[in-house]
Amino acid sequence: MRAVVVEVGAGVREYVCGDRALLDGYGEGEMASGRRGVPLLPWPNRIADGRYRFRGEELQLPITQVGEHNAIHGLTSFVAWRQVEETAHRVELATTVHPQPGYPFALELAVAYQLDADGLTVATSARNVGQAPLPFGAGHHPYLAPAQGLVDALELTVPARTLLETDGRGIPTGRRPVQDSELDFRQGRPPGAARSAT
Repeated sequence: MRAVVVEVGAGVREYVCGDRALLDGYGEGEMASGRRGVPLLPWPNRIADGRYRFRGEELQLPITQVGEHNAIHGLTSFVAWRQVEETAHRVELATTVHPQPGYPFALELAVAYQLDADGLTVATSARNVGQAPLPFGAGHHPYLAPAQGLVDALELTVPARTLLETDGRGIPTGRRPVQDSELDFRQGRPPGAARSAT
């Protein structure tokens, strides 16, 4: 196995087992389009109009998904991270989110990637280094690559009982159980037409 982790965004650009690419990555010197392979910090998903309320204060983030007028996937996708550890099978990168418009908080972040017999393990850590509580969420954005052809030929298993519903802008609108729906993948099965239902 081989993984290529990059300084910009602390993402995994390439993950290969033998001669098979497990991620739909991107080339050296290219931008991580679609934020492929990067951690989504200090929030995943989208914030409608970049506005949110925290501890009674209205905050306004920069709009980073212009077409939908959202703030999307946090603040660290395109910043330089620093390497804090590297061995033959492990690398850890870190960055600090400094107080800024829309996110007036101080946060230290680290992401570690480790290869072993079980594959690639990713661990994210965060530490509030400010004087007050802060809002925080984390996610990762791998673009998985099918072994061959379309993903319809694969079997998908997702051990989730609940679906997060979203509107046309990708903003969460509610939750519903997946049981007895076309999106129940708790038992492995081909994705089939489920993509059009999401």
